Parts: sequence; C-alpha cells; structure tokens
Amino acid sequence: MTFFWNGGFGGLDTLRWFLGHTDLEHVYHYITETVPGEVLRRVSAEYASGALISGQSNSKNLRALLEERYGVSSFSIMQSDEVADYIEDLMIEGILKIEPVFLDTPNGKRYEILFKITGD
Repeated sequence: MTFFWNGGFGGLDTLRWFLGHTDLEHVYHYITETVPGEVLRRVSAEYASGALISGQSNSKNLRALLEERYGVSSFSIMQSDEVADYIEDLMIEGILKIEPVFLDTPNGKRYEILFKITGD
C-alpha cells in the first residue's frame, strides 16, 4: 500500500531502506514477487478508487470507462469500496492494468502510477 500511496507512511525511501533495496523499481519488483496477485490487484483498485473520488487528473480515461461500462458518472457520492469493486472487475477481465512507470530524472528515479486501458 505504501508503494501506491507514495506520499504517506514515511515515504518510499524509508521502505526502500528498510528492505535494503537500491531503488524504487527494485522495491516494486520485490513487492510483485512476494505479494499475492489478488492482494496487489485490490490495493491497485483501492488506489484508483481514491484517484477517481479525489478527481486526480490522471484518472480521466478511467472515469470515462467506468461511466461507459457501468453507467456511473459521480464517484464522490459512492463508497470507495464500491468503486474499487468496479475497478477490480475491469482488472480481472483484462480491460484495465494499474502499474507504475519508472522515470530517470536528474534527482534520481521516480515513478507514476498509470491506468492502462486495453481492448475495446
């Protein structure tokens, strides 16, 4: 959860140091190797639910997909678990992937979480 919500819980540098990893990509590799797929999928769906409810700009296409697929257009009135259930269904069907993309910057590696919509 700390990986997806990178600003809280002391930050990822603390987690990286605690796990003894060299960079954030290494931390994510460790997470995907040790955390069961269904747990990682649910955490990803909860992160995306929070992004939708708070109106993050990176969730615009995901918002449109949920509106088209489920007829839902206002996420602020829904429970976050309900939104996460819709998102998780899309992930199970293979229509949506939620993954980090790692970027090299002058200040070191950073990442952004992307919502990748596939298929129709």
